[in-house]
Amino acid sequence: MSGLQPLLHAETVVLRAPVQAWSAPDGDLGARPIHGIYLSDTRIVSQLQVLVDGGAGELVATIPAGADDIAFVSLLRGLDDAGADPRVRLIRRRTVSTTGVMERLRFESTLRESVDTTVTVRIASDLAEM
Repeated sequence: MSGLQPLLHAETVVLRAPVQAWSAPDGDLGARPIHGIYLSDTRIVSQLQVLVDGGAGELVATIPAGADDIAFVSLLRGLDDAGADPRVRLIRRRTVSTTGVMERLRFESTLRESVDTTVTVRIASDLAEM
Protein backbone atom coordinates (compact mmCIF):
# COMPACT_ATOMS: atom_id res chain seq x y z
CA MET A 1 0.00 0.00 0.00
CA SER A 2 2.98 2.37 0.12
CA GLY A 3 3.00 5.06 -2.50
CA LEU A 4 -0.73 5.72 -2.16
CA GLN A 5 -1.92 9.27 -1.68
CA PRO A 6 -2.64 9.72 2.07
CA LEU A 7 -6.19 10.53 3.12
CA LEU A 8 -6.21 14.14 4.30
CA HIS A 9 -9.73 14.71 5.64
CA ALA A 10 -8.74 14.26 9.31
CA GLU A 11 -5.57 16.36 9.11
CA THR A 12 -5.11 20.07 9.85
CA VAL A 13 -3.23 22.36 7.49
CA VAL A 14 -2.13 25.99 7.59
CA LEU A 15 -0.26 27.48 4.67
CA ARG A 16 1.13 30.45 2.90
CA ALA A 17 2.90 29.29 -0.24
CA PRO A 18 5.51 27.96 -0.48
CA VAL A 19 5.28 26.96 3.24
CA GLN A 20 2.69 24.59 4.68
CA ALA A 21 2.25 22.80 8.01
CA TRP A 22 0.24 19.55 8.25
CA SER A 23 -0.66 18.20 11.69
CA ALA A 24 -3.18 16.35 13.81
CA PRO A 25 -6.10 18.41 15.16
CA ASP A 26 -4.19 18.88 18.46
CA GLY A 27 -1.24 20.52 16.66
CA ASP A 28 1.26 17.68 17.00
CA LEU A 29 3.14 16.57 13.89
CA GLY A 30 4.54 13.14 13.18
CA ALA A 31 1.78 10.57 13.61
CA ARG A 32 0.82 10.46 9.90
CA PRO A 33 2.96 10.32 6.75
CA ILE A 34 1.73 13.76 5.53
CA HIS A 35 2.53 15.51 8.84
CA GLY A 36 5.29 18.07 8.74
CA ILE A 37 6.36 21.57 7.96
CA TYR A 38 7.19 21.87 4.29
CA LEU A 39 9.13 24.48 2.35
CA SER A 40 8.19 23.95 -1.29
CA ASP A 41 8.29 20.16 -1.64
CA THR A 42 10.79 19.43 1.16
CA ARG A 43 9.70 18.49 4.67
CA ILE A 44 11.85 20.60 7.01
CA VAL A 45 10.20 19.40 10.26
CA SER A 46 8.89 15.83 10.45
CA GLN A 47 7.96 15.75 14.14
CA LEU A 48 6.78 18.39 16.59
CA GLN A 49 5.31 17.46 19.94
CA VAL A 50 4.62 19.51 23.06
CA LEU A 51 4.47 17.72 26.41
CA VAL A 52 3.59 19.30 29.74
CA ASP A 53 4.63 17.36 32.82
CA GLY A 54 5.45 14.43 30.52
CA GLY A 55 2.02 14.20 28.90
CA ALA A 56 -0.08 15.73 26.17
CA GLY A 57 -2.91 18.12 26.92
CA GLU A 58 -6.56 17.23 26.34
CA LEU A 59 -7.67 18.92 23.12
CA VAL A 60 -10.86 20.97 23.45
CA ALA A 61 -10.70 23.18 20.35
CA THR A 62 -8.92 23.70 17.04
CA ILE A 63 -9.60 27.28 15.96
CA PRO A 64 -8.60 28.38 12.45
CA ALA A 65 -8.06 32.13 12.12
CA GLY A 66 -7.36 32.03 8.38
CA ALA A 67 -5.44 29.88 5.93
CA ASP A 68 -2.14 30.78 7.62
CA ASP A 69 -3.08 30.96 11.31
CA ILE A 70 -4.56 28.45 13.76
CA ALA A 71 -4.87 27.90 17.51
CA PHE A 72 -4.96 24.57 19.35
CA VAL A 73 -6.49 24.74 22.84
CA SER A 74 -5.83 21.95 25.34
CA LEU A 75 -6.68 21.45 28.99
CA LEU A 76 -3.83 20.55 31.34
CA ARG A 77 -5.81 18.53 33.87
CA GLY A 78 -2.69 17.06 35.46
CA LEU A 79 -1.76 20.54 36.68
CA ASP A 80 -5.28 21.43 37.83
CA ASP A 81 -6.78 21.42 41.31
CA ALA A 82 -9.39 18.92 42.51
CA GLY A 83 -12.32 21.05 41.28
CA ALA A 84 -14.70 19.90 38.57
CA ASP A 85 -13.99 22.78 36.17
CA PRO A 86 -10.70 22.84 34.22
CA ARG A 87 -8.62 25.86 35.17
CA VAL A 88 -5.26 25.35 33.43
CA ARG A 89 -4.89 25.34 29.68
CA LEU A 90 -2.34 25.54 26.88
CA ILE A 91 -2.97 27.54 23.73
CA ARG A 92 -0.64 26.74 20.84
CA ARG A 93 -0.78 29.40 18.12
CA ARG A 94 0.75 28.45 14.77
CA THR A 95 1.32 31.10 12.10
CA VAL A 96 2.76 30.35 8.67
CA SER A 97 4.54 32.93 6.52
CA THR A 98 6.25 32.67 3.15
CA THR A 99 9.56 32.06 4.94
CA GLY A 100 8.63 29.73 7.82
CA VAL A 101 6.42 28.83 10.75
CA MET A 102 6.16 30.42 14.18
CA GLU A 103 4.53 28.56 17.05
CA ARG A 104 3.79 30.32 20.33
CA LEU A 105 2.84 28.52 23.54
CA ARG A 106 0.65 30.39 26.02
CA PHE A 107 -0.26 28.91 29.37
CA GLU A 108 -3.36 30.20 31.14
CA SER A 109 -4.36 29.45 34.72
CA THR A 110 -7.13 30.70 36.97
CA LEU A 111 -5.70 28.89 39.98
CA ARG A 112 -4.90 31.05 43.00
CA GLU A 113 -1.43 29.51 43.40
CA SER A 114 1.43 29.31 40.94
CA VAL A 115 2.04 26.16 38.91
CA ASP A 116 5.47 24.53 38.54
CA THR A 117 5.85 22.20 35.59
CA THR A 118 8.21 21.00 32.89
CA VAL A 119 7.51 21.76 29.24
CA THR A 120 9.18 19.54 26.64
CA VAL A 121 9.19 20.32 22.92
CA ARG A 122 10.31 17.47 20.68
CA ILE A 123 11.29 18.36 17.15
CA ALA A 124 12.82 16.28 14.36
CA SER A 125 13.75 16.77 10.72
CA ASP A 126 14.11 14.26 7.90
CA LEU A 127 14.35 16.53 4.81
CA ALA A 128 12.02 14.16 2.93
CA GLU A 129 10.44 15.09 -0.38
CA MET A 130 6.67 15.42 -0.51
